Formats: sequence, C-alpha cells, structure tokens
Amino acid sequence: MTSFTGGKPPELNPAGSLSEDVQEQKTSLSADVILRRARLRAVIDAIPDLISVKDCEGVYQLCNQPFSEYVGLDARSVLGKTDVELFDEGEALQRSALDDEVLRGEKTLRSEGWHDAADGRTALFDTLEAPFYNYEGELLGLIKISRDITERHRIAEELRDAHDQLREQYEHLKKLETLRDSLTHMIVHDLRSPLMGMITSLQMMEMDADTLSEEHQTDLAGALRSALRLSQMVTGVLDVSTIEAEGIELDIRVHQCVETARAALDTLGGMITERDVTVEAEGDVQAAYDEELVTRVIANLVSNALRFTPEDGSVKVAVRKDENGSARVEVRDTGDGIPAEYHELIFEKFGQVGRGERSVKVSTGLGLAFCKLAVEAHGGRIGVVSQVGEGSTFWFELPDLESSP
Repeated sequence: MTSFTGGKPPELNPAGSLSEDVQEQKTSLSADVILRRARLRAVIDAIPDLISVKDCEGVYQLCNQPFSEYVGLDARSVLGKTDVELFDEGEALQRSALDDEVLRGEKTLRSEGWHDAADGRTALFDTLEAPFYNYEGELLGLIKISRDITERHRIAEELRDAHDQLREQYEHLKKLETLRDSLTHMIVHDLRSPLMGMITSLQMMEMDADTLSEEHQTDLAGALRSALRLSQMVTGVLDVSTIEAEGIELDIRVHQCVETARAALDTLGGMITERDVTVEAEGDVQAAYDEELVTRVIANLVSNALRFTPEDGSVKVAVRKDENGSARVEVRDTGDGIPAEYHELIFEKFGQVGRGERSVKVSTGLGLAFCKLAVEAHGGRIGVVSQVGEGSTFWFELPDLESSP
C-alpha cells in the first residue's frame, strides 16, 4: 500500500492537459496564419499593378499598396469604401458599370482606358476584371488588376510615327528611282543610234586598215573595242529596264552547256585573245534554257572576271552537274577578291564595289543585275564565293530538265 507524506495526494486533471494542448495548437495555427497573410501581403504589395478586391455590393475588401497610393490613401483607409467615395462621379460611374457587367454575366472583361490618379497624373491602364467564388461556388465579388501601359503606348505611338515617316521616305525614293530609271532609259535609248553609226564607221575603216600605219591601226582597234563595249553597256541598261517593266519571254530549249559557254567566249573576241581563259567541262551537261540569254550571262561574268584579273592571272569557266541534277556554271578568276559584305550588293542595280587594292568600279553596275534577272527568270540561282586576296568564283545554277520552266 502506497503512502503519501506531507498532506493530500496531487490531483490528476486529464481534461485540463488536453485543454492546454488545444490552446497551444490554436496559438501555433494562429501564428502560422498571420505569417502566411503577412507574406501574401508583402507579395501583393510588391506587384506594381493596381490590385483591388470588391464584394458584390461594390465595397473594397482588399487592395495592394500601389492601388492605395493611386487613390491617395493608405490601404486600411480604402477598405470598406466604394468607388463613389474614392473617385469623382464620372470615374465612379464608369467603374460601377464595368463591375455590374462582370458580376451579372459572371465573365472576365478586359479594357483599356485613361484614368486620373490622386496626384493629378493621367495614365493609360490595361485592366482585367474577373469574378471570384468560394469553395462552394458562391459568387463573392470581383478582382481587378490594372497595369499602367502609358509608356508602352508612348513608344508605340513613336514607332507608328517613325513607320509613317519611313513609308513616306520610301515612297519618295521610289518616285526618284522611277524618275532616274526613266531618264536613264531615255538617254541610253537615244545613244544607241549614233553609237551604232560610229561602230559601223569604225568597222568600215577596219576593212581598209592595211592602208593605215601600225600606230593608227592600234588606235582604230582600241576605238572599236571601246565602242563595242559601250554598245554592250547600252544594251545592258535597256535590257534591265525592259525586264523590270515588262518581264522577259524565254525561248526554252535543251542545249549543251559547254557549247553555250564556248559561244559566250567567242562573243568577247579580242578581249580574251591574249588572256588565259579556259573552259572546263565535267561530263555531258545539258539543261533547258534560253540560249541567247544564258550566253550573255556567261559573257558578262567572264568579262567582269577579266577586268579584275591581273595580266598574269587566269579565268576558268567550269560546267558540271551538281548533286541536285542542276546544271552549274562557274567562272573562277585569280583577281583580288571581293569583301564578304558586298557579295549581295554587286547583284543589285547600280551596285558597285572596288575589288581589293585595285578599287576599280564594276562598269555601270548593271551587268550583274542583268545576270541575276536572267537566271532567276529561268527559276535558277546565282551567287559568288570570294575572299579578299584569293580570287572570286561567280556561279549560277539552272534547274534540271524535269523542273525547268
């Protein structure tokens, strides 16, 4: 038998211990809720957008710090108020109308509008309003998020104005280009008749060249070459203008590319007599194309290569089939090469660029433009591979027989 000394035994109170545990748990949960709410408030206040929550009566239940600053009050002072108490009559009516539409239709609305802040600043806001519900699906009110897009709107307006100015300048440049092309076409066309008369006279003089001194024969030959070159330039200008204005009608037939390349060299005559110009063929290469146009393309590319190749250099014309079955013609020279940034420019009208240290212009800038137009009319491609100091390879491809136009 157990005995107790010093008085009565201690009283046991299990119910009291349970009550203390529950109280501790409540205290712990309350502290956790407070901490979570504080964190949520910190997050909401850190968002620069204006965030507010109203009940179905239009009374503010929650807002973040940017919204309270917008209306000129602290966050606690906003709670319990309506739009009529925070904004002027017109603003309050506008906001109430949007709220009613969201709550009646229980739908999300997005709108843009200019609004006045408490500090007098007017800003453009992109606003999203949506209804929100409790866990049972009961409508509780609406949440509104407004983003200040004033700066974005200003930038968009500046870009729009800049676009309009660029478009006006572009249209002006197009008119100037049209005027330039018209004047060029008219002048060059008028040059053709007297030029042909001059060439005819020089050719007749050449027939009696044996009556002239050796020095005069040399001068005559040079004059005739220059006149023929000028005639080619005139033809090139007229051809480019005609192709751009009216397109081009192709006489498509199957031809041997090697024979066309050799025919192109023949048209250059004395220009290649004393130069190292060769044609290399890799197999039997056939393609369907307009022979006259392609002959002129090759002649232009070879003539261009010769102008930028030193006397002891060489120019080679290679014809082969590529892996896709297309006929590929390459004109390789050992000149100074072309900087990479000019590889596209030289195929544009009047596009000129100096090559290497020679800094010689590419004639009128229309020869390669004509080549590009002629090749693309066949559905082909044209380009250049070149590095400064390592020469250039101008190439073009014509579609295989089955895909030719």
